[in-house]
Amino acid sequence: MAYQPNGYPRLAALMGKEKDVAIFRRFDDLNILSLLALQAEIIDLEKDFRRECRIDDMVGDGQQQQPSSPSRYSENFKLSRENNSAQYRKLKDLHDRLREYSSSTPHP
Repeated sequence: MAYQPNGYPRLAALMGKEKDVAIFRRFDDLNILSLLALQAEIIDLEKDFRRECRIDDMVGDGQQQQPSSPSRYSENFKLSRENNSAQYRKLKDLHDRLREYSSSTPHP
């Protein structure tokens, strides 16, 4: 007689053979709660990013802009990245959270 596993391995073997037996909980309410929390976090990050953009724009007002001036970050992503500007850090945080959100959001 062949070895018969117990517990979850046995259940998995049964579900593998009998597809109609395989039933999984979806945790819909918890997934939705997680998405709502991510939305709130993204909204806060967006506000922070927009504030950094406004600060960046105001720095150069009335001044002659130099190529490395922080007020050039809105026009030069490479410069923003190389200087690890606050604007770049906020954008990177947004990017990470948006990727997580987009991968978690159900698509019709």
